Amino acid sequence: MRRFFLFLLLAGFGYSSSVVARQPVVIFGDANYPPYSYLNAAGEPSGIYVDLLRPIFDQMTDYAIEIQLVPWERALAALEAGEVLAIFPPYFYPASVRPYIGHYSVPLYQEEVVLFCRRNLFTSHPRRWPADFFGRVIGINQGFAFGGEAFWLAVQRGEVQLSEAETNWQNLLMLMDQRIDCYMNDRLSIEQELARMVEDGEWQGSLPQEIRVVERHTGHLAFTLAHWHGYHYYHDFIDLFDRLYLERDAE
Repeated sequence: MRRFFLFLLLAGFGYSSSVVARQPVVIFGDANYPPYSYLNAAGEPSGIYVDLLRPIFDQMTDYAIEIQLVPWERALAALEAGEVLAIFPPYFYPASVRPYIGHYSVPLYQEEVVLFCRRNLFTSHPRRWPADFFGRVIGINQGFAFGGEAFWLAVQRGEVQLSEAETNWQNLLMLMDQRIDCYMNDRLSIEQELARMVEDGEWQGSLPQEIRVVERHTGHLAFTLAHWHGYHYYHDFIDLFDRLYLERDAE
């Protein structure tokens, strides 16, 4: 009987040590990007990307992974400084755009970036991007980099005025108040926030109209380049995540 209890005691210690041995990992995500990633009414991480990532993270049993949602600029700054292993869901860009990203995961989800503008802003449908928008004020979320090289060159030259706000809601309010002419973001993200504002009585006047598709992109889990060697599990985590995600897609 004593041997039996000793076996249970040792087994218990073994179980505890295996739990303690799990590698803690913090992953940052965008807190203001509904329906893709946002904090719900209870203050918990929610959204399409959170729902995609959690089942994969649950399978990575050697890791204790915590998702924290923060303002996007904070997430980017943390990744650049090497304060976190990875963030989601940046689009894939050349290294010159975000040189502090060391690796992009396999694609998680495809998004479609569109331009919503004030109704009746144009007398004819604009077809050239960004030339037909010279002299206009374009809203975008802080830290977002889409629009293309020609767009950012036009901003640099002063041919297009850029207005940055932290959230979809703030940008749509400025669009409603005619402080910006157009707002550029993912279609689903704009449509959901706009529908909420209409339902809650926040939107006044004519609804904006979608003018054009600007880009199509896939969101990713992006890994830091700074101090990556300090994450001794860096390559193992990347390889395991990519493999499990691809297996999920194959099912």
